[in-house]
Amino acid sequence: MAAGGAGCARPSDAEAYLAGDCAGIAAPALRGECVTFVAAALADGGDRDAAFSACAGLHPHPSADECHFYVVDRLALGREEAITACAGAGRHRDRCRGHAVRRDAARAMARAGPAQEPAVEREIAAWPGVGPGRARALVVDLLAERLSGGAALGPAVCGAAAIDRCTAALIEAGRRSAGAREAVCTGTGGAVVDGFGAAVAQAQRALDCAAAAAGSGAPGER
Repeated sequence: MAAGGAGCARPSDAEAYLAGDCAGIAAPALRGECVTFVAAALADGGDRDAAFSACAGLHPHPSADECHFYVVDRLALGREEAITACAGAGRHRDRCRGHAVRRDAARAMARAGPAQEPAVEREIAAWPGVGPGRARALVVDLLAERLSGGAALGPAVCGAAAIDRCTAALIEAGRRSAGAREAVCTGTGGAVVDGFGAAVAQAQRALDCAAAAAGSGAPGER
């Protein structure tokens, strides 16, 4: 169940929905979805306490876990706050905290600016429970996101990141682009390649194919 339907309840309507519409639903799972929608709307409106309180009212039903997870995501809490806030997410706790770490990593990258990628990776690696391996994966993911956003392919887009990080990010960006247009772009992304030049070529083919398939440009126009 996706909480994207939070528009069904504005924060000002929350109490009425919880006391009326949601409370009147007999099936626990459906009632949980209703409350989660309301809690997400409350979080979007900045009413953190009310959002978490709405989720807490679902206990002991499992939907309370999902509700807490969505609220933490909607509030965009960082990793330190998530240590406590994600505790209510139960079976989604680790995923909840993982999302918070990823958000903080993205913020650290944006704050540091160009050519600071190695320093950001060291900072992330020093966070409790992260370590070098996960820090590397997060940096690669963020670089791939940068590439997928339409940046010109080449070493410059990776800033000062190590070449293996940049190569992995190029491969991942190509995989994502090909995956988005799987019917026509199968085989243009995702395979292991040897070297930066080959990664650039593979990623470019995938990005060009995805762009052409979407009608936003023809191969070779990038």
